Amino acid sequence: MKRTLSILMVMAYLLSAGFAQAEEWVCESCGKESTGNFCGQCGAERVIRWICSVCGESNTQNFCTNCGTPKEISWTCPACGTANNTNFCTHCGARKPDAQAIPIATETPAVTSVATPTPVPSPTPDLTSGQCGANAFWSLDDGVLSIKGTGPMSDSLWKPPFNNIRMLIDKVVIYEGITSICETCFYRCSNIESIEIRSEDIEFHKGAFAGCRKLEKLVFTAPIKRIISDREAFRYRWSSRPLFEMTNVVIDTSIYESSIKYIEGIPGKAIEDFAKTIQAEFVEIKQ
Repeated sequence: MKRTLSILMVMAYLLSAGFAQAEEWVCESCGKESTGNFCGQCGAERVIRWICSVCGESNTQNFCTNCGTPKEISWTCPACGTANNTNFCTHCGARKPDAQAIPIATETPAVTSVATPTPVPSPTPDLTSGQCGANAFWSLDDGVLSIKGTGPMSDSLWKPPFNNIRMLIDKVVIYEGITSICETCFYRCSNIESIEIRSEDIEFHKGAFAGCRKLEKLVFTAPIKRIISDREAFRYRWSSRPLFEMTNVVIDTSIYESSIKYIEGIPGKAIEDFAKTIQAEFVEIKQ
């Protein structure tokens, strides 16, 4: 009888785990999309990152490497050991165990007056302006993000500079003087619909607009002399590929998966080649 009961319990657990949808993740080593705790392509262990609520730093350990804030973990899944903050495990779908009942004291304990220390408020990130390069600065006004200054934006791999305001950005304006958009700069800024670029020479680096699913239009208001772009600057999933320059050749378009539909600008070799490469319609802006 006990043996039969044990078998039934194991079968019930396996069935519940089987119906839970496995979470998909992208391997940082080879770029392969996988499920489970190890990559099916290269065998690398899954790296689970979390964003510090105080400073925005991306981390993999239990404490923020930038400000030391501890990782917020409410419970650990008893089935697979995954740390979670929601009511269901993000890995196997198991439900959060109910909290243990607190025993009620039969006698009222004596109350001792203890001075309560004044809590120190955590610093609030500035959501209206900031710095995104040695000489590059940004400001947000009514959904429009403006980037001004000179030179390139700072490298931001795994630390997107606009992560705290990514859902507030509808449009981006890159002013003359800014020469490059850094890696993963606008990662998962899913409400951006258009980008206006006022520089004559611009570079788009790997994953610069990855995950910007609503981004359909790029507007170049100045005569473009040169565009350098990573082959996967506008893709949702990407892997390591070299930069290419829009000058005298049209690059193979089979590697692109972009949401861009329109490229607006002043006619020229560089901008028209760029539009063809990402399979977008070129719309002329008359001077």
